[in-house]
Amino acid sequence: MSKNRKDTAKTVEELEFLLDRDGWICFYCKMPFEKSIVWHRSVSRDHLNDNPNDNRLENKVLCHQDCNIIKEHFIDWKILALEKLRMNEMAISPEVTSAMNKAKVDKSSQIDINQIVNKETDLFLQKFLPEIPIEGMQNWLDFNDTADSLTELSQNKFSVGSQDAYKRALSARCSSAGKFRKVEIDGRFRIYRKGN
Repeated sequence: MSKNRKDTAKTVEELEFLLDRDGWICFYCKMPFEKSIVWHRSVSRDHLNDNPNDNRLENKVLCHQDCNIIKEHFIDWKILALEKLRMNEMAISPEVTSAMNKAKVDKSSQIDINQIVNKETDLFLQKFLPEIPIEGMQNWLDFNDTADSLTELSQNKFSVGSQDAYKRALSARCSSAGKFRKVEIDGRFRIYRKGN
């Protein structure tokens, strides 16, 4: 195969990859490319970091030729380009890809995880800080210990839920709209049921 044919095959393969990854729209203006025989005349490959010698696929996007020229003088698009490069590098990194495949967290499963965190937080608080106090039962919980306990229980039961997620859920329940309050005593935060 001649050098020109190899270059053409590589170019076609690269275009297919970029179109699959980013779609038939200009990365900058988000307007679609014209799907016609001459569409390539208005399309340009841009180097996200403005280094024409960095020809990694994660450093390239497709855009309109005009947008590629405008990017040179438009700081918002330069920032957008660098963020895209960072995201592309993360997505292509074997460590990140492996971690993402292992976690398999998409938007719908993230909603499921949040539902689990919220439900488990409510059940835990109801059990250990009931509305009607039980004689002899402590009327407060240590905030950090509660987050740690919820994280451990959730990891064992569902294999999901982080300490940060439980701290956010607990803080929400201690907000002015929540049924609980968070009080600092001796440098530690305690959770009390409002009204007790």
